[in-house]
Amino acid sequence: DHLLSGYGIDDRTTALVNETALSFVPLMNPDGLEAGSRYNDQGYDLNRSFPQYPDDFDDHVYSGEPLDATGRPPEVVCVMEWSAANSFTLSANLHAGALVANYPYDYDGTPSGLDAPTPDDALFRDLSLRYASNNPPMYASSVFEDGITNGAAWYILEGGMQDWNYRYASNNEITLELSDIKRPSRLVLPQLWANNRESMLTYMEAAHIGVRGVVRSAWGGAPLYAKVEIEGNAHPAFSDPDVGDYHRLLLPGAYELAFSAEGCLPASRTIVVV
Repeated sequence: DHLLSGYGIDDRTTALVNETALSFVPLMNPDGLEAGSRYNDQGYDLNRSFPQYPDDFDDHVYSGEPLDATGRPPEVVCVMEWSAANSFTLSANLHAGALVANYPYDYDGTPSGLDAPTPDDALFRDLSLRYASNNPPMYASSVFEDGITNGAAWYILEGGMQDWNYRYASNNEITLELSDIKRPSRLVLPQLWANNRESMLTYMEAAHIGVRGVVRSAWGGAPLYAKVEIEGNAHPAFSDPDVGDYHRLLLPGAYELAFSAEGCLPASRTIVVV
């Protein structure tokens, strides 16, 4: 409602809508909403039902790694298929029961209480701080320093959505716990919105940090489904196969990029300053 009613009136809102492909899933667990439960009607906890690395998959969508959707809850399958079909750059999944911005990994083979950093740990800390620092109650947390935490350092979680999105689809995702009260009264929703409005806008705008471009074939200029790699970082990004555009979130610095696509010679490495 904020984005729609502000479009064409508020400059910031208009720019965000004009310059960003925005997608929203208002509710992933309709069964749970009706039942007042975290489980769907089949008894699945949806945020424990995504493929778990490396047991269920050991590579990413670009490599042709199968989706591994068979036997999973239908809600999870829908989200997996939707995510794999779209080249999302940045996302968040929303929960309640705590007040913190939680970033990957939730599980990397280490026990609970130990940090499990991704190759983009500094980036995820920055993204999480962009959210938490604009949410006064979250930022002032007495439990989590600056209102953020690495997932595994809090507690390990296998089969979670944020780890799968990052590892499989190269989509940078964090988990937002928006209220210490698991099921807040509707009377507090205006205050929750006030606490999170600036955080949500700032977080969406962060989709534009880093480097972006379009990968095309030298023969005719057709868009290419390509892998974008950063020297010294093991986590790749991918261009969109329909358009050829890629978006690689990066913090300020100088980076050496390499581009490769099936059936093509790799492009020469390029130094980019963010």
